[in-house]
Amino acid sequence: MKNALTFLRKIKKNNNVEWMHTHRDEYLAAKSEFEFLVQELIVRLSLWEGRFEHLEPKNVMFRINRDIRFS
Repeated sequence: MKNALTFLRKIKKNNNVEWMHTHRDEYLAAKSEFEFLVQELIVRLSLWEGRFEHLEPKNVMFRINRDIRFS
């Protein structure tokens, strides 16, 4: 989770498209790390409650740049 938390701290200070494009590799590494964490949570929750078994990280995570104002 170190990469993910570091990336979130950086983007808090640099929340713009240009910065995001130049740091895309960092974003992808952080995203991958977070997806792994979410997958582990799904697996562990599934042991306790079967209805979590079918979930996938991509279906339960919001995109970092998703604009939900109009949904």
